[in-house]
Amino acid sequence: MSKRWQSPEKRQFRRFKNSKDNPLRITINKETAEATLQDYSILGAGVQADRKILSAVGRTIEVSCKNPDFHCEAKVIWHGGQKIGLSLARNVEGSLSVFTAPDIFTGLCGAAETGVLEFRRDQAVRKIYLQQGNIVFSSSNQVEDSLGDMLLRKGTITRQQYEKSVELLKTTGRKQGAILVELGALTPNDMIKAVYSQLEEICLGVFSLHEGSFLFHDGPLPDNLLRLKISAPDLIYRGIKRTADKNAVFEAGLREDSVIAPFSYPLHLFQAMKIPSEDKMIMSLADGRRHLSEIVKEAPFPESKTLQTIYALLYARTLELKDQPETSQDAPEESREDAGRSKPATARGAYTGKVEGPVPAGDAGSTRNDNTGPTSAASENALNITKEQITRIDEMHRMLGKYDHYEMLGLWDKKRNLRR
Repeated sequence: MSKRWQSPEKRQFRRFKNSKDNPLRITINKETAEATLQDYSILGAGVQADRKILSAVGRTIEVSCKNPDFHCEAKVIWHGGQKIGLSLARNVEGSLSVFTAPDIFTGLCGAAETGVLEFRRDQAVRKIYLQQGNIVFSSSNQVEDSLGDMLLRKGTITRQQYEKSVELLKTTGRKQGAILVELGALTPNDMIKAVYSQLEEICLGVFSLHEGSFLFHDGPLPDNLLRLKISAPDLIYRGIKRTADKNAVFEAGLREDSVIAPFSYPLHLFQAMKIPSEDKMIMSLADGRRHLSEIVKEAPFPESKTLQTIYALLYARTLELKDQPETSQDAPEESREDAGRSKPATARGAYTGKVEGPVPAGDAGSTRNDNTGPTSAASENALNITKEQITRIDEMHRMLGKYDHYEMLGLWDKKRNLRR
């Protein structure tokens, strides 16, 4: 079973394991040592030198590696014997065949970076603007990413309104959204919502890129830039779900007999993530006792949606893979009968269920039709949780940020007496 999601991750980014036959060279005060690249990310690397060298925390050294390709200065952020943790002092750039969009966003947003993240594939260029880790704007040189094209595809405006707005855009140089409002095709409120949706779609579009390159331009953003705040953890989560396919499920180490449980150490960035109610239902089944095949069977959603949701929750460290299911002694008293259920008689091996394709981000709140939905009320009741209960839980979470501990416990009189 893959260990990819089985250990607490205290960093703000994910790291990739590296093969031990990939050499790296370290130079400190003209003293050179051979090393092995153990793991790496867009921001740092963990290496093991062939011998113990002087590498005090905070010291600047030179590192050189061929795959991934970098030659730059690095700062030692931790060391222990021959093992050294490095923060790479270089432009954050690379190939999308090595780093995926979720990893890039997670690294930069988790580190609260400010600058412009540029994705290139052939002639297509998409730019994502970050301010202290928040996504505030995006742009694209592709016609299909323009506001007018997006509104036309959705049926929000007519072909005649679209062509008129393009004509005025070319002659006046004004923004297409403002022109559509002037033409009466949109209200000002509709335009704001449309622009926000456009920016999100440009961001989500880069999650499907597996070829091309990326480059992060570190530095302040233009003063005249329109700034809208898009939740980075929510966008990453939606992007992963939208593009997850059968190959992603395999690479994650998921198997029919995989046991999935809540994780105690979610990545810091994703602790503010808003999880849709339907995804919370799937989370409630990942209790450390059920196998993946059981979760897929009991969840009242299409198999593809369940797998994609689990994959995204594993990425966010909200769930983890377990080596063995919890025993009835480990389970809560009311759940021990459930924990002792027999497991499905399926062969051990890679997950063989059919993945029906990526789920569009807009389908998060959709339900199944009569042909693909639950066959009986029993499958829904197996969750032992209602939408009303989920709503109540959400309300309680909101209260955590609004009330202090006296108010949460209903001790209003006690609080007043203390103030006296």
